[in-house]
Amino acid sequence: MSNNSQNYIFGGLGTDILTNQETISGAGTIGSNQMTLVNSGTINADQSAGMTINPNGGVTNTGTIEATAGANLTFTNTTVGNAGGKITANTGTLQVNNATINGGTVSLVGSSTLELNNGTVHGGTLTTVRPGPIDIASGFSNYLGGTINNSAGGILSIANNNRSNSGCRDVYATGCGAVEFGGQHVGTCNPRRCHAERRFDHHVEQHSETTSTPELETTP
Repeated sequence: MSNNSQNYIFGGLGTDILTNQETISGAGTIGSNQMTLVNSGTINADQSAGMTINPNGGVTNTGTIEATAGANLTFTNTTVGNAGGKITANTGTLQVNNATINGGTVSLVGSSTLELNNGTVHGGTLTTVRPGPIDIASGFSNYLGGTINNSAGGILSIANNNRSNSGCRDVYATGCGAVEFGGQHVGTCNPRRCHAERRFDHHVEQHSETTSTPELETTP
């Protein structure tokens, strides 16, 4: 697809299924709230206009869905079954808006960002390769679960004013990256403990003027 946000791939009916076993690249929208997407090939958002994936029947991904060349890749109003698949931002931005990514591998490489806005990423492995920030936006209900490999130079940032039950749930984090709540730095591991394990079992609940800071536990 060309570098045009008005490019569309969608079904004639909401029950239609697009099965991709090759490569789809460029910019535009895949789904347009019609059809189901099954991907075992490669879908690459590699144009500045960005790509939105929003099929109403959801996504099954056992291949690769990626953002490269600084492009935005946005999942909106859909659920992605990512078991056995990879979702990657390589110098791009991955946005999860009113959407869920279940399982598989999600990776941020270089100057990439994962942004959650009413988004859920859980049941798999999330890896940041410096600097790769993970931003959980203010004013939304967001969930992280599974394993986070937050390498040195990475940042896991949870904004103030997240709505009830926001933040990280049952997350195991490894690596030496920074952890911030509401812009407040709450820790990184000692460089000699780069394989320390952090466990986050909490909800961030912040309403108007009330702020609770979750407990950060570190084990050798």
